[in-house]
Amino acid sequence: MARKLLFGSLALAPLTIALHFLFHIGETADFVLAAIALVPLAWLIGEATEHAAHHTGPGIGGFLNATFGNAPELIIALLAVNL
Repeated sequence: MARKLLFGSLALAPLTIALHFLFHIGETADFVLAAIALVPLAWLIGEATEHAAHHTGPGIGGFLNATFGNAPELIIALLAVNL
């Protein structure tokens, strides 16, 4: 059930972009929708690194998890600096 909900919520990212550019919703709504849209994307990155770790071994898997586990925070920081 939770997995279906997360897969369904992956549509929030493009929906947020469309609402921003097409309907010019407020900045607060943009922020809230974008923050909620990050949750399933972070989950998907975690799932992908777990699958890669299963095929490559624990050493490389740990490296990938440490690297890509911080990707959402890095993306947020880079976008915040550009504003």
